Amino acid sequence: MASLPCRVGGRIIDGASGEPIAAGSWVKLTSKDRLHTLEGNHGGGQTDADGRFSAGPLRRGRYELRVEGMRFVRVVDVASRDTARGDIAVE
Repeated sequence: MASLPCRVGGRIIDGASGEPIAAGSWVKLTSKDRLHTLEGNHGGGQTDADGRFSAGPLRRGRYELRVEGMRFVRVVDVASRDTARGDIAVE
């Protein structure tokens, strides 16, 4: 049975100040469970002025979330069609 396409989104904030990171920052998600070069196993998007991002379509599974230009990595689970991660603090 094929996985339904999913999306993940949230808001990236500075862990020290609580302020959103700069608009236009790239957020990249790469599968931890499957070959990341296959369609649906990677995605990304840019943050808006409030630090919010949305990425997809993705398959269900575990993804490594990186913010380009920052030494920040977080593993997130994409478990449903629309996964909201809320605030994700970078430090």
